[in-house]
Amino acid sequence: MAILLLDSSLCVNCLKRVLGLPQSTISRHLAMMRRGGLVKVRRDSTHCYYTFDKEGHLGQLKKKLIHAYYENLKEEEPFRNDRKRLEKEESGCDADCRMGIKSKG
Repeated sequence: MAILLLDSSLCVNCLKRVLGLPQSTISRHLAMMRRGGLVKVRRDSTHCYYTFDKEGHLGQLKKKLIHAYYENLKEEEPFRNDRKRLEKEESGCDADCRMGIKSKG
């Protein structure tokens, strides 16, 4: 999930549709990732948007590790299909999500 949030700002509903997991599972994982300093949250009146925390504690190290992980696994399953579903979600989200990961084909 952290890789999908690397260059994106996504609501729980987008992550739920992309990953095919229940909302409670997504929220629980995001809460753990937020407590661990991997993601940060931005709230508006109706949605919460999650993104990878590049500035927080050890931000540059986390960013480099996630980028290395992404580069090595971006064409592996199930991540490749997650990225494709994220691209499709861009037009279907009714919130102010910003998708950042684009596949090569």
